[in-house]
Amino acid sequence: MQGQIKLYKKLLIIIIPVIVLILFFEVRARGLENGFTLKKKVIENKISDINILILGSSHGYFSINPDILNHNSVNLAYYSQDLYYDNLLFEKYKNNLKNLKCIIVSVSYFSLWYDLNEAHEKWRKYFYKEYFNLPARSSYSLSDYTDIKTYSFAFLYRIENTLLGMINPKMFSFGTKMNSLGWNTDTTGNVLDSTEATILRGKERVEFTNTLVIRKNFESNISILGNFAKYLKENNIKLVFVTTPVSFAYAKYIDKNIYIEFTEKAGSFADGKDVFYLNYFYDKRFCMTDYYDYDHLKGSGANLFSRILKDTLENLKITDKQ
Repeated sequence: MQGQIKLYKKLLIIIIPVIVLILFFEVRARGLENGFTLKKKVIENKISDINILILGSSHGYFSINPDILNHNSVNLAYYSQDLYYDNLLFEKYKNNLKNLKCIIVSVSYFSLWYDLNEAHEKWRKYFYKEYFNLPARSSYSLSDYTDIKTYSFAFLYRIENTLLGMINPKMFSFGTKMNSLGWNTDTTGNVLDSTEATILRGKERVEFTNTLVIRKNFESNISILGNFAKYLKENNIKLVFVTTPVSFAYAKYIDKNIYIEFTEKAGSFADGKDVFYLNYFYDKRFCMTDYYDYDHLKGSGANLFSRILKDTLENLKITDKQ
């Protein structure tokens, strides 16, 4: 018996410091600044002044510069964000958006069938829960419950990255390259050209995107958009769906049936008065050097697109000229 007690004591001597160390890393990990904490600060610091709110996935995050749109614009679009989280973010803040006049939602080739909870970056749902208190779209699966990253940001970041952030927060970059209005500033990207190899890699990108198109999600996403449009119309807030440009190396390989279906459905919400759909998918004013990758604009391309979008919004009298 005494031998067992000694063994337990030795185990405790080993286990307790390990637990304390893990808890220490976890507390510090949750205190590190990341893209979600920055997005939260962006909207909450400016919420009473916002006239235009930008939502959507990384296409809206990369492509729409609020500085150029002006009108007290804020970009709340983000990597892999789906329509479900677009809607929840608006629901969370709508009562405090006292001066909101227009919402821009980027809708992409895959958006109407996309569910973050079923995508390879589904771990992002833990951040929406942690920082915005937004529930996941569906219940956690067995794999979620058995995955330590469900409970631990230290493991989600990886211990070495957490340690790096503790030593020097400036060396820790987890989606934090954005300006004070929430627009992406990580604009270096790859150098794209028109070589055969580059174009073929565009095909690989489309093949990946096609994996995000899950048919069973269509009706629920359409319902989200319909309810969204109805609420905004009833509250005299303009809604603009925007499809951002893609490179010809990407456009060349898309499934035309998916493209037709998504543009027709997005367009069906538009009435030219309260709800609008602006489609720049094939816009030829952009060349390969304007792109961060095959379907995201980089800084120069995004600024050009933002100027085009600003002019269009003003010409359609969605926003006032400035």
